[in-house]
Amino acid sequence: WKDHLWGYFSYGKNQIDIIRLTQSPDKTTLENITAKVNWQATESDAVSYFFFHPSKVKIGRPTGVEGTIDSDEHLRDQGNAWPAQPHGFHKLEWNRIWGPNIISNLKFARFNTGFTLAPRVPGEDETIDFRVNQSRGGAVDARFERPQTTFRGDVSYFTTALGGSHELKIGAGWKKAEADSFNITSGRKVQQRIN
Repeated sequence: WKDHLWGYFSYGKNQIDIIRLTQSPDKTTLENITAKVNWQATESDAVSYFFFHPSKVKIGRPTGVEGTIDSDEHLRDQGNAWPAQPHGFHKLEWNRIWGPNIISNLKFARFNTGFTLAPRVPGEDETIDFRVNQSRGGAVDARFERPQTTFRGDVSYFTTALGGSHELKIGAGWKKAEADSFNITSGRKVQQRIN
């Protein structure tokens, strides 16, 4: 809508399938959704909304136990963890022209993000055998949640003085970044290590 409303939407998907040196499959699916809307609400007010939804699913992720090779059953599957609604990244922004010399900008953003690492066989005990350099059984079940919330406000004043143009800007911001995680040992909650 000319001079009033503009927007776009995009979707992308990448499928990455490989075979590791141990001959176990590693399949990764990356999906991204992006959207944006700009609205010229009045001659002085512009509002925009931006959305980004990243997704990563990885089937057959190694556990990373140093000095061992994961058996196929000991691999984990990575998925998405959304700590709250709505999912993904959201940003709302309002720009206002108050007069020929003063403009303001307000922003709010929320990113609900995280991921899971699920064991292939969650009911079996985990064994890490350093004698034969192999990890087997159920891997550790893990979940990581990292939501972030941000507020930001700025006011700019423009003037000319002392033979030049000047901008006086004042603003404030607030950000909250949380991190919550857990790890649960599979099976009877016992990890066996053989040296």
